[in-house]
Amino acid sequence: MACRKYKNAAQLQAAVDKYFKHCEQTGELTGEEGLAYHLGVTVATLFRWYDGEDCPDLQETVIRAFDKSDYLNSIDPRFMDKAMSSRYIFQKKQRRHGGWQDKQEVSADVKYEVSIKDYDEGLAK
Repeated sequence: MACRKYKNAAQLQAAVDKYFKHCEQTGELTGEEGLAYHLGVTVATLFRWYDGEDCPDLQETVIRAFDKSDYLNSIDPRFMDKAMSSRYIFQKKQRRHGGWQDKQEVSADVKYEVSIKDYDEGLAK
């Protein structure tokens, strides 16, 4: 699998910085699709870099880019709008964006009924 789009992490970082500057200038929301598009790679390639499966020397740069995107989204007032809050929550549930999980309420109520009659009959036998 050809993963080497950038010679090193510094070259990738320059492209990442250009992406965030573009978002700042245009008001575009940041995200993995936009990042991949502006870096000229697929989202799948970006994920392999993030996971260190390809080009492990780029992993830290990609993780930091995801972290910056998450941070910018967390302070963006557009995500405070009721219509956008579900988008933000869904994003945070993704493994590379925090891996949030819904709290599962588990009830362990167990009922036992003991009858004295059954006990007495057992002794009589």
